[in-house]
Amino acid sequence: MEDIHVANKDRAAALWCENATRLTGRPWSYLKVLQEEYNRLDQPERFAEIAFLSEH
Repeated sequence: MEDIHVANKDRAAALWCENATRLTGRPWSYLKVLQEEYNRLDQPERFAEIAFLSEH
């Protein structure tokens, strides 16, 4: 759901990933998939099926 708070949540998630990367030494990144696109999938079982959506 996109509402006024989503932009703040997106920034918070990206900041969390930056901090996690710095603390763990392993790369973390934020992946946002729109609900409408996710709903088109039929029971995704693997992350790759969802990650594919962010490339479009």
